[in-house]
Amino acid sequence: MRKLISILIVGLVILVGVGFIAKETLFPMKDKSAIEKYAKEV
Repeated sequence: MRKLISILIVGLVILVGVGFIAKETLFPMKDKSAIEKYAKEV
């Protein structure tokens, strides 16, 4: 049972990492413009 939970956690971490990398590579312009807009407001 403990092994199954650890496998699930590792899988979740990999999914989050891959999703984050994909977001950074696919939508970098949108993210940067949003960050710049936020920085100007602050």
